[in-house]
Amino acid sequence: MRCMKWIFALFLAAAPAQAQPLQEGLIGAEIIQGGVDAQGRPLAAIALYLAPDWKTYWRAPGEGGLPPEFDWAGSQNLNSAAFSWPRPTVFESAGFVNFGYYGQLVLPFAITRAQPDHPAKVALRLSFGLCKDICIPAEILLDGQISGAQPPHPAIVAALADLPIAAQSAGLGAVRCRIAPIDDGLRLTAQIIVPPHDDGAYHSVAVEHRAADIWISSPTTQRQGNALITKVDLVPPQAQPFALNGDDLRLTVLADTAAIDVQGCEID
Repeated sequence: MRCMKWIFALFLAAAPAQAQPLQEGLIGAEIIQGGVDAQGRPLAAIALYLAPDWKTYWRAPGEGGLPPEFDWAGSQNLNSAAFSWPRPTVFESAGFVNFGYYGQLVLPFAITRAQPDHPAKVALRLSFGLCKDICIPAEILLDGQISGAQPPHPAIVAALADLPIAAQSAGLGAVRCRIAPIDDGLRLTAQIIVPPHDDGAYHSVAVEHRAADIWISSPTTQRQGNALITKVDLVPPQAQPFALNGDDLRLTVLADTAAIDVQGCEID
């Protein structure tokens, strides 16, 4: 099967986050704020606090995972929210390779406002996955007022310090991709020359496509000298081979304590 079976236990709430009865596995949830980014935009973060041994998913969760969804309807003076995703952890679930976070997730975002001199009133409906022995979808409402007047928040600063490093800054070598048609899409093989000082630390690669409706299989990654070889299948909604633009791909090269962000892949 293309996706894992979910045991659904949907959690709906209509009260402010502080008053909500929390689903099993979730200890707390809030919006925190503090500081501005390099463009002067106010910084805030979604903070999810999980029970021991529970985890939640990254923006690209992997096959069978549940990607988070953000609904800002009801917010005021909020034009946009740009997320900065900290480095995820690699874990296996039901035989699939997945990407996410244990213990807690502090997910920073920078906002733009129609009226910069006034605070933004944020109302967020967050849908996300919670996993321990099984994975269940959860939904929670968070609200707050973001002004940009607060000093930098330590948790936001720490999360921003754990972002994947740009490929050029990390000293990453060549990144090349080959494609081959399969019955319902394409098979992608990416060869990534890792930095010379990595000493075998980089072990996994997450593959994303710009189009959210393209299904991507669990990656298989092998080390060959100073190269990581990763293979995935990409299946579009029409379930047939398609034209692949290398600029639509994003690869994240992962170690236990670091990550490298690769924008695009040269296709041979």
